[in-house]
Amino acid sequence: MTAQSRQDVIATIPFEFENNRIRLTVDMDGAQLKVLLDSGASTSVLFDDEIFASIPSTSKSASVLFPALDEEVSGVKLQPISLNLSGQRVQLKDLVLLNDKSNLKQRLLLRYDGIIGQELFELYTVEVDPALKEIRLFGRGTDLGPKYRTKYTLHLRNGAPHIRMRSKMPWEQTPTAKEMLVDTGYPGAIVFWDSMHYRRAAKLTPEVHGKNAAIVGRANFRFGSLAFNHAPVYLGAYPPRQIGERDGLIGATILNNFRYAFDFAGKQMWMLSHKDDAGFRRMVDGTFYPPNDDEFVFSDFAALPSAVPKTVVVP
Repeated sequence: MTAQSRQDVIATIPFEFENNRIRLTVDMDGAQLKVLLDSGASTSVLFDDEIFASIPSTSKSASVLFPALDEEVSGVKLQPISLNLSGQRVQLKDLVLLNDKSNLKQRLLLRYDGIIGQELFELYTVEVDPALKEIRLFGRGTDLGPKYRTKYTLHLRNGAPHIRMRSKMPWEQTPTAKEMLVDTGYPGAIVFWDSMHYRRAAKLTPEVHGKNAAIVGRANFRFGSLAFNHAPVYLGAYPPRQIGERDGLIGATILNNFRYAFDFAGKQMWMLSHKDDAGFRRMVDGTFYPPNDDEFVFSDFAALPSAVPKTVVVP
C-alpha cells in the first residue's frame, strides 16, 4: 500500500463555526491565535497586532487582494513561522502581515487574528467534517475516494480550487456548465459574477432595470446529492478583479451540509451529505452576504416554477 493510498489521520483539529465559517485555534510559540481557514485565500495573512511585533519580517513589501472588497491591502512578507495545530507542527512559508488601517477585519466581518489560506491545502489532504466540527489532516496526495459518494475534479486556477458542474438555476431555461470557486471563507451560499447569469436574472427582476445594481434572492437548485430550497443567492452586476473565467463561487452555507475533502496534489474534491439517502432536500436558512457591499435589489427566485435536474460532474 503506497503512502498516497493510506488513509491514516495525521492530526484531528477541532474548530468552531463563526458566522458560518471555520475558526481554528492554533498555537504560535505559546500565543493562542484564532484563524479563519479559507480555501479561497491565495496567501495566509496575519492582521497587524502587537502580538506579531516580534515575528521577523523580510525586506519585501506585499499586497493582498481581497476580491470580496475589490481592494488591495498593503503589508510585509514574514519569515516562515511554525504553528501547532492539535499537535501537528505546520510551517507556513507564504505569510503576510497586513496593515489594517483600512479596518479590514470589521468590513469583512472577521473576528480573527489571521487567515490560513491555500498553503495548508497544498501541504495536506484536508477533510472537513461540519457535523463533528473537526478537520482531519492526511498526507499530501492521500486518496479518500473510497469514503465518499461524490467526486469532483479540482481545477486549480492560480492555486484556487474550482469545480465544474452542470445544473439549472431558476433563471435558466436549460442546464448550463458552471465553473465555481469552492470558498470556505465566504459565509453565504452561492455567488454568480458571470454576466450571462446576471442578464437572465435581471429579466425576472424589474426593479433592477436601469440601476445596474446587484441582485440578491432565494433560489431552489441541486448541488451534488442534495436539493436545496430557498438558498440565498447573490448575482453581481460587476465582477471584481481577478475573477478570470469562473462563473462564481460556492460558499460555506452550502458546504456545511457536507463532509468534504480537498486533495490539491491529486486535483480531487470529495463530498458526502450528512444523510446517506440521495435526494435529501434541505431548506437553507441564511443571511445574505453581498461580497462587495453593493447596492442590490431583492428577487424571490424560489417562488418561480423550476424543474431542476440532478447536478452532474463535468470532467
